[in-house]
Amino acid sequence: YMIDTLRHDHLGTYGYSRSTSPTIDDLAAESVLFEAAYAQASWTRPSVGSLFTGLLPRKHGAVRRENALRTDVKTMAELFALAGYRGSGFISNPNVLAEFGFDRGFESYLDLESVSVDTDARQLHEAALRQLARFDGPQFLYVHTIDPHVPYEPPEPFASLFEASPIPPQHDHPMPETVSKTINLYDGEIAYADAALGDFIGELKERGLWGETLFILL
Repeated sequence: YMIDTLRHDHLGTYGYSRSTSPTIDDLAAESVLFEAAYAQASWTRPSVGSLFTGLLPRKHGAVRRENALRTDVKTMAELFALAGYRGSGFISNPNVLAEFGFDRGFESYLDLESVSVDTDARQLHEAALRQLARFDGPQFLYVHTIDPHVPYEPPEPFASLFEASPIPPQHDHPMPETVSKTINLYDGEIAYADAALGDFIGELKERGLWGETLFILL
């Protein structure tokens, strides 16, 4: 489960003082928490390419805008398929479209309007939950949400959630009003993504799936 452009230092479990992430904080408390995990690149395609292949960008090939994953590289979804898992991907970022090889190994790979800024986590959740209900047996799901990405336009009440909350100490220096507003909206985006994630996990629990699910959040 990917939350695209999510800063770890804006999460409570990593010491952020604002209440942006109660769901993630509760999940971290019962999980293995990585305190030092690094993306292999500064943008989506090579980073997710490394996630899918276990290789550095120069090895998997998806380095530039025009590049796709090398065809001779095995993906995580292909390995899951060989082990009998039915794979489904749900994405909202055009950098991981099927045309760049990211669908390899998935039985279905759904792009939920990755070119639209209006696609939010709940839309991906609905599609993923429908897919889960279709099959029995082991499944591998990849859900790629993008809510904290620009533009910062969280719905209410999240858009105004932090207006009266002081900027945390790591930002405790004079800044233009536009910067403080941007931080408030970014934190609102995280809070929205966190609330949506809580509903998704709640639905997995209600369906009796949570106890047999290995859930990886990054």
